[in-house]
Formats: sequence, C-alpha cells, structure tokens
Amino acid sequence: MGENELFQALSAGDQQQALNVLRAHPELARTRDDDGLSPLMQAVYRGFDKLADVLRRERRDLDVFEAAAVGDLSRLRELVQDESAASAWSSDGFTPLHLAAFFGQPEAAIYLLSQGADVEAAARNRRFAAEARPLHSAVAAQQLEVITVLLNAGADPNSRQHGGFTPLLEAAQLGNVELVDLLLAHGANKADTLDDGTSASALAKKAGNVLLADRLKKT
Repeated sequence: MGENELFQALSAGDQQQALNVLRAHPELARTRDDDGLSPLMQAVYRGFDKLADVLRRERRDLDVFEAAAVGDLSRLRELVQDESAASAWSSDGFTPLHLAAFFGQPEAAIYLLSQGADVEAAARNRRFAAEARPLHSAVAAQQLEVITVLLNAGADPNSRQHGGFTPLLEAAQLGNVELVDLLLAHGANKADTLDDGTSASALAKKAGNVLLADRLKKT
C-alpha cells in the first residue's frame, strides 16, 4: 500500500518513468495505493496504454474490476458467475459494468449484464461521478458501442447524476451529434436541464456546436 516509486511516477503523469521503475521492480505490479487501486487501474485511468500492457503481462490474477476495464473476457468469466460478483463495488466506488462502460469494452458489458449486473447502479464515487449510472460513464467517454449495448439492455436515457446531468445533457456538453441522436432515438428528453437550469442547447452552444444547439432548442 502507499506511494511506492511506481505510484509516484504515475502520480507525476510520467509513463516512461513508471515503465523504468516497473522493469527494475516488477513486484510493484501487485501493489495497491492508499485508495486500493492497482498500478494497472491507475495506468488505465490515465490512458497509459503501453504501461497497462506491460502490467497485464506481469499479472495473471486480474481482479474483476481490472478484467472489466481492460476487456479480459476470459478472466471475467472465471471471476463472474453470478449477480453478486457482477455487481461488486471497487474501492473507488464503481461496479465492473461502470468500468467496462467507461473504457469501451462492449463484450465485457454484455457478459456482465448476462450475469445480472445492475444497469442502473449509481456510482458511489463522490469525487468525480456521484450517482453516475453505467450509461453516464459510457457517454462521458463517448463509447458509442457500449452506449448502444446499455440502451438495448434497458438503461434509462433520462437518469440523473450529480448536477442533474442526464446522458443527453452530457452528450450535448460534448457537442457529440451522434450520441445525441442515439439517445433521442431511445427516448431521451431534450427539455431536461441541469440543476442550475442550464439546457442541452446551452451546453451544446458552449461546446462550440451551434448547429446542434439550434436543433436542441427547437421543440
């Protein structure tokens, strides 16, 4: 546990230094930080793909959250064979489905759903994603394929997370027309606003997509 050399390099955002440390001390691949996260999860969160690949080779014992995040379907099937495992909570407040959604792992999402994962589980992470459902996670990362999987599985396109964000309001804030259209096709309400009254149209305009803003403004 704690800030060993590998976590220090990760905290500094230095992927090359983290790789150097890992080569010298491969045993650090199995450590955890003070929040209970592994170096692999830290690398995935930071988008350090090269480091994540090296860490995966060092680890044959991925936990359910790591397996979901990296899309290791074989390992996921070993670990998840019932609803309790499919709906477990990570140390930072997410289910495996949240992680599969955010990191764009549609096959992992499909498998987790088949094993009873809750498509409406509200994240317990208070720092970044309070009350976020897996659909919010997928939209935040603009993971179109996983979003489609979740919507087809019955995810509520009008669910709210912190600040009053619905998936559509998230998509508007991103200025992503394709996501907006997909959500509207599944029943998203474009009249919804944030808790402070900000509309989808205003969010799209702020994102620089005036055409989308105009479309969302029209009733």
